[in-house]
Amino acid sequence: MLSSLFTFASFAWATRTLGFIFIFLLIIANALVRSRLPRKPVNKSNLLPQPTIFKNQTFLILAIALFLIEWGLFAAQSYLVSFALANGLRPTLSYQLISIMNAGSFFGRWAPGLLADKIGRFNTMILMIALCLVTTVGLWLPAALIVSSSSKEGLLICFALLFGFASGSNITLAPVSVGQLCRTEDYGRYFATSYTVVGIGSLVGIPIAGEILSRDGGNYLGLIAFCATSYASGLVFFIWVRIRVVGWGLGKENIF
Repeated sequence: MLSSLFTFASFAWATRTLGFIFIFLLIIANALVRSRLPRKPVNKSNLLPQPTIFKNQTFLILAIALFLIEWGLFAAQSYLVSFALANGLRPTLSYQLISIMNAGSFFGRWAPGLLADKIGRFNTMILMIALCLVTTVGLWLPAALIVSSSSKEGLLICFALLFGFASGSNITLAPVSVGQLCRTEDYGRYFATSYTVVGIGSLVGIPIAGEILSRDGGNYLGLIAFCATSYASGLVFFIWVRIRVVGWGLGKENIF
């Protein structure tokens, strides 16, 4: 929509139009949302970040894992279009890669949730993070190395779709993983504490990736390596959390 609006509207009004659509949809969402659990009196102390929770080493490791996968996720989402344009893909297709990624993410936010109920939340997150890493190294990296434009198109379309699916769980299942380490009534405090840190990762990851790209003179290999390293590190920390909580067995975790 934005690429079409840019042809006859200013950047400001194109983004305002997008913002108005968001406002309209969010009003509908907020009007229709219903609580799954009975309402209880709000304890405001359970809604604010509490740094002392980081004394729990398992929780600290999980926060680091989430921080790292946020680095990989948003760097990939932010620079995929510019990568495609810099590598000679048609502008129309380049901008559509984000739509393709979001289409994959739609299913990636739904299907892993069903899988998590069967094999466990940490198990599913580990599988999805591993898939993010595999698609980054196996599809995006080769697209940066080959010369053929037609081959690049195929690799990037596959990457956008599969990475979108795999990274969808980074948004939906990651908060659920936090809930595995606390009681339901304490969840707000745990979530606020962990995502205060994770939010910093989202904030600084994109400029770090941009600085890597700038120092490499526009070569995307370093940026792709940054994304892959972030996911690889996040995977190690997530496996570490699972071992601390559940042990070495491969069965479904039973934490509640």
